[in-house]
Amino acid sequence: MVDKSNEYGYVPSSPTQARGSNTGIFEVNDVTDLLAAKQWSGEFDALELIQTQNYSTDVSVIDFTSIKETEYDVHMMTVNNLTAAANVGKIGFQFYEAGVLETAAVYEWAYNYREATGSGNDIRDNTTADILPFQNQISNASVTNAIIYFHYLGQSDNIAHYVYQQIGDANPVSVFQGGGTLPQQSVMDGIRITRSGSVDFTDYNISLYGIAKS
Repeated sequence: MVDKSNEYGYVPSSPTQARGSNTGIFEVNDVTDLLAAKQWSGEFDALELIQTQNYSTDVSVIDFTSIKETEYDVHMMTVNNLTAAANVGKIGFQFYEAGVLETAAVYEWAYNYREATGSGNDIRDNTTADILPFQNQISNASVTNAIIYFHYLGQSDNIAHYVYQQIGDANPVSVFQGGGTLPQQSVMDGIRITRSGSVDFTDYNISLYGIAKS
């Protein structure tokens, strides 16, 4: 850091840094250097953008395979304008374990949904689930927007899980809330967005962030 011992004609307190409490005099260059080193402590958890994927052609899956799982306890994903035609089935996730995609029926999840018409249901699965859903749009064309939090993806001594909120604008509009897990202790180093039906995704903007450790 810059030596400030006589900069203002007096000896200032040395800058100190703790979560939510930065004291002393920090030069702009100090803050820039701390941000670059991921050492600046702000009032709130810091988000680092890991990757954004935008639509360029129709695809059946969207992979995030460099997720910095050892750097973050919590990841956040924003899903914007994820679009598919009818028969997309469930939209959800599968995890990569040490680079190998887990496709077996080993996932567990539960969610509830409500439609604008007033109907809804609570749905769960722990025996046949080969996908962790964040939308269960079965028959209509749909545009999905969601926010998802993943916990402990890179920790082999914890069980990775996720929670989410989602809205779909298919007729009728539906809102989903829920979460799920892969109930085994292993390192998850990738995330695949996929679907249970037969059609491709025709539009999307999806970003994955790491949330700085407290």
